[in-house]
Amino acid sequence: MMKQILVKALFVSALVLNLPAAAAAAAAADDRADVEATLARAASAHEQAMALEHGWSVTQPFIDEARAALDAGDMERAAAAADRALLTAEKSLEQARVEAQAWQDRVLGS
Repeated sequence: MMKQILVKALFVSALVLNLPAAAAAAAAADDRADVEATLARAASAHEQAMALEHGWSVTQPFIDEARAALDAGDMERAAAAADRALLTAEKSLEQARVEAQAWQDRVLGS
């Protein structure tokens, strides 16, 4: 009887001690998934901007940096680079839209 109680106590202790590690692993997986999603959005926006001939030259290095940081397991650096890549890609698309109208205003509006 005492042996069963001791075994159960050890099992519960091991379970409780591993909960923070399991939670940290789940959070890291979520972080990685978030970075990968941001990176995918950035790459897609950058491709669109390039197709419109308005892709910014700084975007691809940010995408490359984020991928390298992901491969190295550096989630903080990967997230920062992915965020910068997404921002520059979105801004380049915004510039493409503005310029598509602006040239008409400048040329046709004169």
